[in-house]
Parts: sequence; structure tokens; C-alpha cells
Amino acid sequence: MHNVTKHELNFISQDIRSIIQIVLGNKENPKMGVIGLGLPPFIALVVEGCNNYETADKQQKIFGQFENPLFEKYAKTIRKLRVREKILDDNRGGLDALNDTLAIVNKKSLESFLSPHRGFFGRFIRLLQPDLGIFYFEDHLISTTHTAILTVGLTDEQIVALKPLEMMEVLKNHSKEFSVMTGEYLGELAKFLSERGYWTEPSTLPMAKENFQLISYNDYYAALVYKNIIDHLELSQPMLAPTIIFLLTQVNFVDKILTKLLPITSNFLLRSSFMAAFHATSSLKQLKERNNINESSKFIEMIELIINSSDSNFILRASNVRNILAHYELRRASQFLTNSGDPLDDVLVGLCGKSHEEILEIAIRQLHNISEIFGAEISKTKLRKSRALFG
Repeated sequence: MHNVTKHELNFISQDIRSIIQIVLGNKENPKMGVIGLGLPPFIALVVEGCNNYETADKQQKIFGQFENPLFEKYAKTIRKLRVREKILDDNRGGLDALNDTLAIVNKKSLESFLSPHRGFFGRFIRLLQPDLGIFYFEDHLISTTHTAILTVGLTDEQIVALKPLEMMEVLKNHSKEFSVMTGEYLGELAKFLSERGYWTEPSTLPMAKENFQLISYNDYYAALVYKNIIDHLELSQPMLAPTIIFLLTQVNFVDKILTKLLPITSNFLLRSSFMAAFHATSSLKQLKERNNINESSKFIEMIELIINSSDSNFILRASNVRNILAHYELRRASQFLTNSGDPLDDVLVGLCGKSHEEILEIAIRQLHNISEIFGAEISKTKLRKSRALFG
């Protein structure tokens, strides 16, 4: 008999170690804040998985004495972050809900940027005021001031309630408080697991400084950026431009940042990469289906290049792999455990015939392919004419 619970607890401890490695290894680096804009949906993947596991009835013998207030205060934030990680693969509204949220974000962001400028001269300043900031890794978008509002985990109601002059302070405080409580939750869980023999101290793996230096920022006029994308992709539905940017930042964050923060042996890297590849590919397929099937546009051609590949076919068919990587309970997949192999590797090979290394390679290749195909039309170079006067 295999000790299935032992393997599952080790999976949890390994992912917590990876998150600690990222945070501690880069806490002194001035660009860590940018990484923090893209990381929360993937941390929520781990945090929600841990909570679901430790609150399950059958785990009460182990976790009955473990308590933490994170989910009492931030359950909605964590659920919303999990929705963001799924992009359009969500049963709470999917594409329409994301489009609506991004429209609210755009409106609130514009109000926030313009509200300080009043009076006679204020009218002229408002004409020149940028209302969208974009972060890049080299030429690739990794976050924007619009997508960052989504990746701090605010609900639509919370976003609507934001007041222009207080918006940035509210977002900053929410993000800080949530990050601190999440860190405390993971720290206490790590201590709890350590006391029961399921923990080893992580070694820090700081991202190379030269990679951080490739992160940059520019200010833009949002209307010009979105018009640029609408024109370049020949979009028949203009409201899709912000949604496409959000999808691309999710893909690029994993492909350009997370892959440089963690070793290829990291289970957290595998979970994040495969989930990002699965949901981005599935979302692109949905976007194609929502457009006119006979429509001929650059956008449709780009999607077809991606979803008609062998990697896309494997990823979309591997829903059983996605389900295992989204949770910590092995359930029926425990039948694939062997006496000598790596437990997660055993399960993955049993489910789809491919190893941890092979699945990670496919996922990263898929993310890179999406990044390059869309990056040919949406990049720092392509958006240069949309930059603000002093951006």
C-alpha cells in the first residue's frame, strides 16, 4: 500500500517552498513589485488547493488543529483570483463577464488619472494625461495598470466602489494586506507540516539581475492602445482588445518571468505553466467560436495557428492532467503510484503517457508560441505610437 496522504502533503510543501523561494530570493530587488502584479492568480491556485485539502473531512485527523483567518477575510479575493487564472474558463460569466469587468476597470482608471487635474490649466493637462501603464519584459507585455486591478483579486462590486482620488491607495492597501495574510497562512502551514515531518527549508533562487533589468515601463493613452490592437488584429468586436491583452499578460508572465524564477523540476512551475497553457488555449478556442465562423481576419488566423497545433490538441485533451494539477488530492489517480518513481511523475505518466518533464516542455512551448504569435502584433515596438507624450 502506498501512503497517498504522505505524497499529497509533500506536493503541498513543495509548492509552498517554491513560492517562498520566489519571494525571499527576490525581496531586495527593486523590480519585485512588478513580479507581484502577475503572481497572485498562481499563488491563489496553491492557496485554494491547500485550503480545500486541509478542510476536507477525511483530512481532519491531520488538520483538525490547524486554523488561520485568511479565508474568513479574503475568500472572495481568492475565488476571484482563481477566476482570473482561468481567463475565460469560468462558470461565473466567462467572456462576457471579463469584458464587462475590463470596461469598468478602464472607466475607473481613466477617472483616477484625470481627477487630480481641475481648473483652467487642468483642462489642458487632462488632454495630455496618460491613463494606462504597461510593464514589459524585453518587448513583451507582462502586466498593465488595467490587468493589475484584476490580479489583485477585487470583485466587480469592489472595483465599482473605488473613488478616483482614493483608488491607488485602496488598491495598494488591499494588495499589501492580502499579501501579508497569505504569507502568514503559508508560513503557518509550512510550520504545521514541518512539525509532522513534511517540510525542508527552501534554498533561495534569486532571479538573475540581468533578467530584472529587462523589465521596463511606459505610459500610454488607453484609447490609442486599444485602437492600435483593434486595427492590427482586424477585430470585429472592439471590446475584445482589453481581454486579449489580459490573456497575453497571463501567458507572458509565466513564459517570460516564472520560468526564470524556478527550476524545471519545480511542481509549482509545472502547475502554473500547464494551467496557463490550458486556459489560454481553451480561451482562444472560445474566442474563435464566438466570432463569425466564416470571418476572415488576422485575429482568427492567429488563433487558428495556435489551436490547430499538436501541442494544443494534447493540452485540450488532457483535462485529467489539468484536474490533478489544480488540486492536491490524487483520488483515483493514486492507482498509478509505483514504489520507486517520483509520485507526481507516476501519476502523470499513468494519466496521459507523458512525464513531468515532457508535459512542462509542451506547456512552455505552447505559452511561447502564443506569446510569439500575438507578440508580433502586440508588443512594445508595435505600441510605440500609442505612448503618452512623456511616456
